[in-house]
Amino acid sequence: MRLDKYVTYAGLTRSEASSAIRSGRVAVNDTIIKNPAEKVESNVTLDGNVIDGSEYIYLLLNKPSGYVCENNRPDSVFGLVPEKYSHRKLSVCGRLDKDTEGFLLITDDGDFVHRIISPAKHLPKTYLVRSANPLSDSDITKLKSGIVIADNERCKPCECVRADNPNEYLLTITEGMYHQIKRMLNAVGNEVVYLKRIKTGGLSLPEGLKTGEILRLSDGDVLRIFTP
Repeated sequence: MRLDKYVTYAGLTRSEASSAIRSGRVAVNDTIIKNPAEKVESNVTLDGNVIDGSEYIYLLLNKPSGYVCENNRPDSVFGLVPEKYSHRKLSVCGRLDKDTEGFLLITDDGDFVHRIISPAKHLPKTYLVRSANPLSDSDITKLKSGIVIADNERCKPCECVRADNPNEYLLTITEGMYHQIKRMLNAVGNEVVYLKRIKTGGLSLPEGLKTGEILRLSDGDVLRIFTP
């Protein structure tokens, strides 16, 4: 990769990167390089700070309740992203409602976002659901078989199993309809009082990732998402 292209990963424009290189602010393997066309692979610093040269980044946020997935708001999830990633054009993959917690992917890879949210991919997503009242065996059967949540809107069959605590269930869907799980429980005369996404594809929310914390995913983590 050209050095000036690499330096843009620090949040500079191409012209700003070239200017920084020519003024001696950029080093490769601790050696000042002033040629913007120099080919490099890694170990590049700007003003002594290491530049992350990854083309894309993949972040996993354990989303807290009370945050929205829109940008430019004081209660935005993007306010939880570390400053070192602020120059990247990040998007969420599969929005969560303000009162929903848990597994939220954030990236600057548009193709990855499409693979996560595309209905054609049928990527399973698992939620911990707490209902206002217990679900009967009949309710669970209806949910699993593909319940109708509105005129001409029938959900695809899903998985629904009882969790360890009373009124809690693990519900796995392969769609992303508007307020789908809340509407599914409403359709059996119940109500969601707590909702947390805990898994997408083959990747689960790590137990040690606290609410509000962000983990940068490895290549292996990203691959596991698509191997459920």
